[in-house]
Amino acid sequence: MRRQRGKSDPIDAENAARAVLAGTATAAPKSGEGTVEMIRHLKIARAGAVKARTQAMVTLKALIVTVPDELRQQLQGLPKMTLIERCAGLRPGPVTSPAAFAKHSIRAMARRWKDLHDEVKEHDDALPPTHHRLRRRRTAEGKTKQEIIRCLKRYLAREIYQYIKAKQPPTKAT
Repeated sequence: MRRQRGKSDPIDAENAARAVLAGTATAAPKSGEGTVEMIRHLKIARAGAVKARTQAMVTLKALIVTVPDELRQQLQGLPKMTLIERCAGLRPGPVTSPAAFAKHSIRAMARRWKDLHDEVKEHDDALPPTHHRLRRRRTAEGKTKQEIIRCLKRYLAREIYQYIKAKQPPTKAT
């Protein structure tokens, strides 16, 4: 029946819903346990922190464009980490002038970036030690980030396969 109607996400969703309602669906929900699930959760949390950190940097740079000239000249062209440290260390004093408001906002955004950067590091440190070793080794081999991620996925797939293979009951000979 599906072959006649072609491939389509809405059609697939409808077929899946019909199978569940008819009681003929055989798929089991994910257990939510194990290494794969832990790494998935970690990946989601890390991705959120990375996205927020990127947005903090974009906002910081947008703020720098609008600050008074004297402050802008001190901050433009600095390397990223130097910029963050310099901005996080600003002392706005009493917030009564446009320059003080600008320093206050820039300092807050730089501190937010640093907090998010630390959070990303925490997520990275939470990975099992095997993943750290594999990532360091592949980096030393000159692999790109994308290639390293592919290698990690292959490693996990092999680990999961061995786990599943060990859990399956032996098959009876016929």
